[in-house]
Amino acid sequence: MARNNDVFTIIPLKDDTTLQAAGVAVGAMTANKVGIFDYDTGLSIAAAGVAAVRKFFIAMAVDTTGDGLRDEIIKSAGTHIQKKNVMSYNTRCYTPGRTQILEVVNFTASCDTQYALKVDINNGEKHMNFGFSQLAKTFLVKTGCCSGCETCPSGDCPDLVSKLIASINADEDGLMVASATANIGSLTFTAGSPTVAGDFTVKIGTDAAVTVTVAAADTAVLIAAKTAAALTANSKYTATSDGVSKVTIVLADGTTLSAAKAIVFTPGSTAVTAVLVNVATTAVADLVVFAADNPGACPTLKIESVVSAVKSYCDINGQYYYPRDTRLTISFPQELGFDCNGVVKTVQEPALQEGFGYDLAQVEYNENGAGKSPYKVGTMAAIPFSETQFIVKTGTYDRVDITYDLESTSGWLEYKNNLNTSIVFPCTDPASGIGIEVVEILDALLPDFDAKADDLVLCTCVLLATEDQSAAEDGLG
Repeated sequence: MARNNDVFTIIPLKDDTTLQAAGVAVGAMTANKVGIFDYDTGLSIAAAGVAAVRKFFIAMAVDTTGDGLRDEIIKSAGTHIQKKNVMSYNTRCYTPGRTQILEVVNFTASCDTQYALKVDINNGEKHMNFGFSQLAKTFLVKTGCCSGCETCPSGDCPDLVSKLIASINADEDGLMVASATANIGSLTFTAGSPTVAGDFTVKIGTDAAVTVTVAAADTAVLIAAKTAAALTANSKYTATSDGVSKVTIVLADGTTLSAAKAIVFTPGSTAVTAVLVNVATTAVADLVVFAADNPGACPTLKIESVVSAVKSYCDINGQYYYPRDTRLTISFPQELGFDCNGVVKTVQEPALQEGFGYDLAQVEYNENGAGKSPYKVGTMAAIPFSETQFIVKTGTYDRVDITYDLESTSGWLEYKNNLNTSIVFPCTDPASGIGIEVVEILDALLPDFDAKADDLVLCTCVLLATEDQSAAEDGLG
């Protein structure tokens, strides 16, 4: 039978929270102390003295007025935790969020033609307001007029990308940001280098080498022109000479490179020398300049999702949505430009930010509603009431969760309540301090589960990649 939603408590440890020494009663705790207590004796325990403990609870003394005195005690959910009924005991490191990055590559442009991109949008706010109905935006642009009655009309690819970027970035909802990139490298031939008639080769990455034939009298200007022509003859590249000594190379496949592609120059017997800049993914800020410098080259259209805004309020956000990461799906409407070419590639999957104070403060606020009062907003303005909260909204936290059942018997009836307690504490690299001290006691109390203290030491407050999942591609920690 499925479990109901757990009644839960969140215990937010602070930087100055210290561990309660063993043998102290709950009522004797002072402010900013946290301890684990034997339910039968009511006294705090240490990791070395838990063998006989069957039932326990967690308690933290807090100062809500700032006078340094204990005003309140936050306890784990339920009256106590029965060791035999603990269902799960897990840790979660703070995980930074990661946006989704998509690229439209391998397309061409025709003049006087409409091009459209359709983008499906999914995030917590969308699902809250639209449910499972589709939310999509279509961005439609038209390329410039043809210059004549050409049999094969020419098009301006950078101009198409520029117009799409302008249209996407002008969208009032701001759920995505568009930009342009290109995979660019270069060779600069040394002026006045001695030239012997013969062949030299240029090899880019793992592609086959391109051969360039030069004459003994060739200058750097001629060598650059011949090299650009030879490379452009290969459909994988668009190469342009600057008319002096430099050849700029743009890859036809604009997909973001995970690492630069090396350019290998082999002079052979020609004695030609060159300075090389390996091919790497480069942001293109000015598409007009790019088009002038690289005739015939087509940049990549890069679209990055935007996480729902973290809105600043005195207390909590009354219009809070979760998850905040936005997932985009790009498609090409039929008969609108991209029919015959263009490929959408996912460069980076989104990663959900976990352990961010802004989100945990929402959980703490909701938990206060269950433990203190169900009335959480004013009757006139429906503005959330001010509550004393201990989670710093801009902070980052590691987390330990204990899920358990609390069984009891009354008369002829037996009861089982589904409960959960979360302990959160500031993320440090490596994890240390009060969080580890509390978890070491829990490890001793719950020997049937894997120890968690050694897992927490691996928390680094950055995105972690696992062996079988690439952080760059999967966005998972």
